[in-house]
Amino acid sequence: MYVEDLKTNEKWEVTVDKISNKDFPKIKKSGKFGFDWDKHKNEEVYKISILGTIEILGLMCVIDHPEPQYDCLEIKLIEINKDHQGKDKGLDRIGGNLLGFAALLSDQYGHEGFLALIVKSKRAALFHEKYGFQYIGSGGGVAGERMMSDTINSIKLAKEYTDKSISDETK
Repeated sequence: MYVEDLKTNEKWEVTVDKISNKDFPKIKKSGKFGFDWDKHKNEEVYKISILGTIEILGLMCVIDHPEPQYDCLEIKLIEINKDHQGKDKGLDRIGGNLLGFAALLSDQYGHEGFLALIVKSKRAALFHEKYGFQYIGSGGGVAGERMMSDTINSIKLAKEYTDKSISDETK
């Protein structure tokens, strides 16, 4: 996995790791994230960083839904460091790497790469156009668009961003 510096075209190897409790105060102090990540200390949260550095480029909170009526990995929150958002961002591929990692994680949990998320309406087009997520409707008190990535799309995400494959690809 790598991120690309948009000014120099340099590629930097990245790693996605489970966050530690020591990271939460650093996240808050940095001022580079809008969500209150302290609220998610007891949840499954991952960080992405350039290999060998301590700067957190992005964060993702996921929920495993093994129940038969869901059978997916939900991306509860995903956020990119403010320095790497928008048209003036420094590094590219941060969100894609997190989503590719989530696809692999979903497969490890037995969900064949299925991912679900609720995204703010203004971001829904990005998830659809850039990452291949499909709209599955809104309503039921949900604030935003419900979206999902099926096995076929998650195979593409995993290949593109992690250079790994999920188990269903061989079937």
